[in-house]
Amino acid sequence: YSNRRIMSNYVFGKDKLKYYEDVPSKCYANIVKELKALLKKYNVTTLAAYNCNFDIEAIETTNKYIGTNFLLNDYEIYDIYAMACAMLTHDESYIEFCEKNGKVSAKGNILSNAETVYSYLRQNAEFIENHTALEDAEIEAYILDWVLAEEQNRNITISRAPNPMAWRLVQRRKK
Repeated sequence: YSNRRIMSNYVFGKDKLKYYEDVPSKCYANIVKELKALLKKYNVTTLAAYNCNFDIEAIETTNKYIGTNFLLNDYEIYDIYAMACAMLTHDESYIEFCEKNGKVSAKGNILSNAETVYSYLRQNAEFIENHTALEDAEIEAYILDWVLAEEQNRNITISRAPNPMAWRLVQRRKK
């Protein structure tokens, strides 16, 4: 983790490497130990992430590679991505916002990444995510809060399970 040349070509990329300098030099096993202690201290039973399959795979791969034991099956997992897409299913105002503001893929699909959903919820088409851990967490928490509030407002419960095809939910209905 301390080799800047290797890390610049890995997960972080050149634009994110500057934030890596702020991370204390700790080994992954110690980070996992501290994280487990915090989760236990605050009685955390649920973990949530936008597109949680990515995080699950990264944690499981790192556990295997490093030889640590952070078991995700000890927690209920919420996929904020799947939840947000379910809440925005065929939502015309979301679709119009995305089309009007160029938040459409090269293949013509409405985008559903956290940056796009957050910019819609905040009605700020110019928003650009910095992709720092803190900002990512704040954006994801904002989206999760919105989904949970919408569930109450609509008197519904949506699935919290990962759905790798959730992006399809926010597309226009086929005629």
